[in-house]
Amino acid sequence: MAHTRAAAAYALSHEINLRRASHPLGLFAVLLALWWLEGSQINHARAALGVDSWILAALGGVVFVFAAASFVAGVHRCAGTPDGLLATRAVFKLAAGAVICAYVWRLPLWRAYLDASLFPYLAPPVFLIGLFCVVTAAVRLLLLVVPLSGALATIRKLLRKRNRPIRPARRFWFW
Repeated sequence: MAHTRAAAAYALSHEINLRRASHPLGLFAVLLALWWLEGSQINHARAALGVDSWILAALGGVVFVFAAASFVAGVHRCAGTPDGLLATRAVFKLAAGAVICAYVWRLPLWRAYLDASLFPYLAPPVFLIGLFCVVTAAVRLLLLVVPLSGALATIRKLLRKRNRPIRPARRFWFW
């Protein structure tokens, strides 16, 4: 029973560290795509509301530092620890996100939105969700497939090395 709990706790912590490493990049990609899609409306709203640029820059800097710290912590804790089930999930998530992005991007209404601002309100959020899935799955897949020496891999090596059977002590000639 204890072994099952330990395995579940390890899987949970590994999943949390993968999330910690991939979600900041996914959110950054979504924010960049949102700025690309709605940048002119955001600038008009900022100008109309009279928000100072330094406040937005400071807020963006805080968010960026938090996301970078979370990404580095997640990569440090889970890089190079292979897990076939999580890698398979990442491949399916990557494929689903790519299909969603490609489908929404090729819609004629999407092109009409970019040209003439005629667009239903559902396609941009669906596209952003697909983009988030693509980026997070790609980061997870890289972390799970590329053989790096992460913290957990180093701990496993040390445990294997230290848990070898103990050799009997040498006996001196006077014993």
